[in-house]
Amino acid sequence: MTRWLDAMDRKAGLRARAGLTRRLRPRGASDGIIDLAGNDYLGLSRHPRVVAAATEALRRYGAGATGSRLVRGSTELHAALEAALADWLGAESALVYSSGYLANLGAVRALVQPSTLLLADAHNHASLVDGVRLSGAAAVITGHNDPAGVRSALLAEPGRAALVITESVFSVDGDLAPLADLHAAVGSGSGGGMAGSRAASAGSSAARVRRPEPPAGSPGASSTAPDLVSQADLAREVPGARDRDPAASAGVPGARDRESAASAGGPGARDRAGEAVLLVDDAHALGVLGPSGAGGVAAAGLAGAPDVVVTATLSKALGAAGGVIAGPAALIRHLIDTGRTFIYDTALPPATAAAALAALDLARTDDAARTELGYRAALAHTRLTAAGLDAPPPAAGVLSVTAPGPSEAVAWAAECLEAGVAVGCFRPPTTPDPRSRLRLTINVGVPRHDFERALDVIVKTAPHPDPTR
Repeated sequence: MTRWLDAMDRKAGLRARAGLTRRLRPRGASDGIIDLAGNDYLGLSRHPRVVAAATEALRRYGAGATGSRLVRGSTELHAALEAALADWLGAESALVYSSGYLANLGAVRALVQPSTLLLADAHNHASLVDGVRLSGAAAVITGHNDPAGVRSALLAEPGRAALVITESVFSVDGDLAPLADLHAAVGSGSGGGMAGSRAASAGSSAARVRRPEPPAGSPGASSTAPDLVSQADLAREVPGARDRDPAASAGVPGARDRESAASAGGPGARDRAGEAVLLVDDAHALGVLGPSGAGGVAAAGLAGAPDVVVTATLSKALGAAGGVIAGPAALIRHLIDTGRTFIYDTALPPATAAAALAALDLARTDDAARTELGYRAALAHTRLTAAGLDAPPPAAGVLSVTAPGPSEAVAWAAECLEAGVAVGCFRPPTTPDPRSRLRLTINVGVPRHDFERALDVIVKTAPHPDPTR
């Protein structure tokens, strides 16, 4: 065996000892399992209208798009889906991608230059992390849901183009980002100068890497999984990334001079508004939150804001596949002309576009399903915490339950599956900290009595911490 394969085997052994081995588990079309692991929040993936739309498009167009959107892959179904998404999200325009992952990579790359300052939440999804890494721009990993820290970092470098990146509903713990406060931070800085920067820094722990490194040799330590990248690794790897306190502006080349100029009304005294953009991954809020299910950005009253760009996936509440970037028409034009993850990728299959379009029509009018989802999320939280389990309150359809460790999480999920319930199992480095979790995603397509039985199974199979540890 060659050396590179030997190295892979050694890494696989390290992951196995740390309880971090992942396995594919093929399922049948109807396996009788209660699904609290998938992301089909509104139960639309099997809706008769969605299936019929996909079937008709399959007959008309065939199995695939046959090329990129700029070659032969663009159909009237893609155009109709983009128009419907833009209307739903309250955006000027929208562009569909073959996956949400590629949409996030494309959005970050389109919105930055090498001189752009990137401010990324410590709990962001891997697709946003990779977008930051591939952009080559300087990055600051901000504390989780820390608008004051974001504002401090922006005020430390007035006039510099910046991109603030967050999810609306975070994919691991299911908590909600303070989007209105983050948007206010993006527009802050006018006339603040040095005094404003110091005041903000004094009142906040500011932008720094908050994700704790697990102890050496622990299951979450980087040495156990050297081929997997965490957000904390990002801060060390991205050119110009800093684990810094923005109050230490003197450590930023030119920052003190720019602040002095700003306070004096000189060349650095530019309004921050218009120079920073808020990028929101709305994947876990689309179809679930906001008016007509238009998402977390709409729920925060930010739909159509010129300094807000929205990405989302069509594979969760819409039950199909694909991704979307929605925002100003000029941005979409720029993406069509220059976006590598759009230009060089085979288009979303027409049948999938048709399915997503049919699901969108259903999702935007089904307030009853959203009400039921909220009821079930609250019920699950009440039942699990009453049983002594650690589960933060869900903001939408994601509920996270802490496990004692990665091996226990794997065993817990396996016991649930054996009892007929599928749940997600999240372990480092997928998680934003060293804790392992089960992740439940609410699916209103599951009959309520089955949902309640699933909660009983989760409680019954829960591991009990070893008191000798």
